Amino acid sequence: MKSQPLVTLFVLVLVFAHVGIAQTSPTPEPVAKPSPSVPPTDYDLRSAVKIPMRDGVELNATLYLPKSPAASAARTPAIFTLTPYISDSYHA
Repeated sequence: MKSQPLVTLFVLVLVFAHVGIAQTSPTPEPVAKPSPSVPPTDYDLRSAVKIPMRDGVELNATLYLPKSPAASAARTPAIFTLTPYISDSYHA
């Protein structure tokens, strides 16, 4: 009956393995990331803005600037298109 200690050892290993798996810490719930700020959808359209070049030529530009409070001194992105031609027909 040498198999009795071997069976007992096998059962103990299975029990301790099961207890070890059952006691694992639960995974923490994911933390919600803050959503990025929504960019403004309103914009100011300034057409026929003259921008001087180094050679003295002035190009007409159409500026698309986000509407922001006048007190805001923060730098904001802007989109502009340059054309040496009539700028009224160049923007959408």
